[in-house]
Amino acid sequence: MKKSTHILLPLATFAGLTFLTATAHAATVIPMTNPGFESPDVATNGIQSGSPPTGWTWNGGTSGSGTVNSHVVDGALLPGIADGHTGDQYWLGEATSVDFNYQSQAVIAQDTSLNWADLSAGDTITISVWATYRDDVWHGATDTAIWLNPGEASLLNVWDLTSLTTPGVWTELVWEYEITQASINAANAGSWGAVNVGIGFAATVYSPGQQVAFDDVSMTYVPESGSLAMLCLTGVCFLRRRRG
Repeated sequence: MKKSTHILLPLATFAGLTFLTATAHAATVIPMTNPGFESPDVATNGIQSGSPPTGWTWNGGTSGSGTVNSHVVDGALLPGIADGHTGDQYWLGEATSVDFNYQSQAVIAQDTSLNWADLSAGDTITISVWATYRDDVWHGATDTAIWLNPGEASLLNVWDLTSLTTPGVWTELVWEYEITQASINAANAGSWGAVNVGIGFAATVYSPGQQVAFDDVSMTYVPESGSLAMLCLTGVCFLRRRRG
């Protein structure tokens, strides 16, 4: 007569499998260069204009067709904004005409250490930025946006900042984007390299004078974990066998 026997998995090994399953959802912080716009260091209550902050570029590397002004601002120089969210500096994007190439204005971006080639459908990227705006200029902040690879794909999220906060009050904008097979296909077709993060405006109409301040950009990445969890469960199942 055959009887069923279960092999007991050593505690340390089982704990290891449990650890793999539990940490499959763990978020990895992706480092950002100059996320608080403290560089270049400008004079107290001063401003540096004309170029993006250190470590950032225009629209992921190109200038587009729009006319924009980029300002690294210290302290309470500008009416309506008392100071940075943290530290003493922030970036102020100012649009003076529309950019039809990227449907955006005053967009700065930077490559990250995360590569499109390493991503899979179901992975999640979360980007956070603190923002506010001035009420003494035209057109508020109804089209504040975060991009992935601006200029290469329509991967963006847009907020009406005027409905979320009052002028001069910092609020956190958080975009959680789940990677799709379509974005993977586009990345493969376009031979994209690094995941590029952009912040700025997403206006498609002429809106001169729009000014939005940004501070403290951060990014995290969570790989899709269903396959890893299934692998762990499958490994446990194989530990059961019948003996004569």
